Amino acid sequence: MESLLIMNDVTKLLSGVMSRLALQGDGPLREPSPRQQGILYAVVNH
Repeated sequence: MESLLIMNDVTKLLSGVMSRLALQGDGPLREPSPRQQGILYAVVNH
């Protein structure tokens, strides 16, 4: 049950990051910031 809550938080986090990237204009074509890379790295290697 706890892992489901964690996954829900991760999904919210990722959707927030993606929407912020989209708002930057050129979006995914830009290199992600080190902080965003760290978040994605932590999620992938969870």
